[in-house]
Amino acid sequence: MKSDIKSAIQVLNADKLVKIRLKETGAGNHYFVLDLYCEGKRTRISTGIKYTSDKRQQAMAIRKITILRDQYEHRFRFGAPRNSLDYNLPLDKYADIVLADKLLQNKRVYMCAVRSFLKQYPGATIGNITRYQAAQFQRSLLNRKPATINHYIQALSLICKSAVKDSILESNPFDGLRVKQNRGIRNFLSLDEIQILVATDCFHPAVKNAFLFSCFTGLRLGDITALNSSQIIDGYIVLSQGKTGAPVRILIPNAALALIDDDGLLFKLPSYKYLRKYLAQWISDAGIKKHITFHCARHTFATLQLT
Repeated sequence: MKSDIKSAIQVLNADKLVKIRLKETGAGNHYFVLDLYCEGKRTRISTGIKYTSDKRQQAMAIRKITILRDQYEHRFRFGAPRNSLDYNLPLDKYADIVLADKLLQNKRVYMCAVRSFLKQYPGATIGNITRYQAAQFQRSLLNRKPATINHYIQALSLICKSAVKDSILESNPFDGLRVKQNRGIRNFLSLDEIQILVATDCFHPAVKNAFLFSCFTGLRLGDITALNSSQIIDGYIVLSQGKTGAPVRILIPNAALALIDDDGLLFKLPSYKYLRKYLAQWISDAGIKKHITFHCARHTFATLQLT
């Protein structure tokens, strides 16, 4: 175990009654645990949060264990039950714990759903969400696109599913709440259109490079946003997908390799709002009349592979 994580844990444990520890298993893996001391009696809580050598995952694990420890600290000081997370924990605070290991781009989508729910039900706590509130929230979204409604419901359903596991909720109030989507025609680009885009300048070059990179590799926007040079190994992309967690190893075509020449984060992209704006302007400047979103790059990749 490295000395820097030992030092970090010492800082995190300063003036705390509930201590963070790092436990090594027989297989050589390290997991965070929590130690509680009361009247000479020690209680150890397994958290299942793993400490790895990956820097990004380390930061997420430390953030998650810190949030979790702070909740136990609060309960320990004020005498609340310690067998699960706080029943009266505000929805957004509980969501922070559940989403701590999500990619930042994905977490923003989930938290957008949480904020929308709290706008309708201010002060909602994770233990008091009812099926009636969930159904009313769904009805309040009916003026939005079906895909947006389902994204919001799915995000809140994931958070409440975790609350069921933590014995905070008896059942998931969002379970089964979906609206039917009419699948329209999914646009994609032809090889000729890609060549036109290559020859067309974009106001934000990183948006152009990231979109073309997705066309050539099929990576999602969330994975491209977090892609760094350490994940490029011998001409392959090696990573765990942010959406599914599945490990992938993708051969990078020469056309895609030409788009990356930097160390660290490969594509320094603007916020999603401006990314959409710059992408739409670039597509328009190229004279392409199709409605193209960033996700269309994945459809383009799939179509090119079939062709």
